[in-house]
Amino acid sequence: MKRLLVALLCITPAWGGYSYQRIVTLGSSSVIPASQSSFTVLVCGNAASGVCNASVAGLNQSGAGAHVLNLDTATSPYTATFPAPADLIFSTTACASPTLMNWEIDNYVASTGELEAWVLVTSLAANGTFYLCYGNSAITAFQGGTLGSAWDSNIYQVFHLGNASTISTTDFKGNANGSITGSPSASAGLIAGGITTTSSSNYIDIGNGFSNVSQAAVTFSAWVNFTTLNTINGIVGVNALGAGAVDSFFQYTSCGPVGICLSITTGTGRQTLGHAAPATGSWHQVVGVYDGTNMYVYVDGSAGAPVSKTGTITASATHMAIGVVSSDTLDGSIDEVHISSVGRGANWILTEYNNVSSPGTFSAWGVETPVGVGGGCSNRILLLGVGC
Repeated sequence: MKRLLVALLCITPAWGGYSYQRIVTLGSSSVIPASQSSFTVLVCGNAASGVCNASVAGLNQSGAGAHVLNLDTATSPYTATFPAPADLIFSTTACASPTLMNWEIDNYVASTGELEAWVLVTSLAANGTFYLCYGNSAITAFQGGTLGSAWDSNIYQVFHLGNASTISTTDFKGNANGSITGSPSASAGLIAGGITTTSSSNYIDIGNGFSNVSQAAVTFSAWVNFTTLNTINGIVGVNALGAGAVDSFFQYTSCGPVGICLSITTGTGRQTLGHAAPATGSWHQVVGVYDGTNMYVYVDGSAGAPVSKTGTITASATHMAIGVVSSDTLDGSIDEVHISSVGRGANWILTEYNNVSSPGTFSAWGVETPVGVGGGCSNRILLLGVGC
């Protein structure tokens, strides 16, 4: 009589790689109106809705069902407020053979898997895809790239401003970290945390690096929640405080048409441009653009009428600040301050607005799936021997 001997063997991945993946699918042309190069996408939230500030099953590093295995608590600047998940990456290719993307952490909660990240997509297009890979015991250091690599070369400064309890003054582009002046309050932001200020003595000083550079163009971008529309509410700009002329700034004021205003001084003199003000008590994207030919102000992705303006922005030795311009403070909260040394176009700004205002619409997270035999046992029946 012949006897068949079989065994069930636990096989680990031959590539020693990531055990789990999710596919991130970008939205349609309704949220990405035109393709963009080197666009940094906010991705956050749970698999079902993609909302921010939500738990994500499997992305936790501690507790039940944890599939992220290691934290990097030594990587600057990610330890300033949040530890970095080491064995979690974004990839342009499937996770069995990943191709690393540059990305950075805005917020990560190891016990719940809550994740808010900014991911550099080199060629952004409607309905595109990339991958979230995690679960690799061999990886112990953050894989998102060096500080600043998640942003295109035209970004000069990026401030996420921390969480609701701790202010972060890190410039995530790496050009000029800010410093706290006075006592601005850490508060809930649109994404993780922001700051609230009601006094011109309380703001974030972001140095004079940008204002000291002769710029042919500039884009100021921020998310603002006004408490009160005072005569002037400073958003971001030169903080002269009597030390010199205010030569470029972005604020709510009564200058020009009442509303959000951008003021630029060049060799041809100062020009101010306005846009109708947004409502108080809710978050709004406000953007001021000078492209060397025209000035524009956008609120929630929509531009006011442009004003013609030429020349190079006048340099200043005074410092730039978040939450105050000259002695005029922002009465409200501010989050996600980005400064670019280029005049961003209308489609870029609208795409940013669509992304940050509704990340769950802008991209969809697929369900968690194993990568190959992804770190578990495969019930693979192998013939070991045949006897008589």
